Amino acid sequence: MAGAVIDPGPNGPITQGKQFAPCLTINGLTVCPTTTDNFGVLVLSIHVPDKSVPVAVEIGLGDSGTAARTILHSLQTTRH
Repeated sequence: MAGAVIDPGPNGPITQGKQFAPCLTINGLTVCPTTTDNFGVLVLSIHVPDKSVPVAVEIGLGDSGTAARTILHSLQTTRH
């Protein structure tokens, strides 16, 4: 799978008590890798400023990982 899925809802892939890898700061967001499943999907917990609940982002690691790196480093907040 190549691409990304954004899941802001309460039934996403992030569960309480899950262990996170060391977090990164990308474009003002705190990005915490949670898991990579057997299907080549990286699950991230994205902590957005001024929001109390993180957003789950799933990024496919297909191909050489180029699309995944591009998606990861393009994450940013939007202003409404």
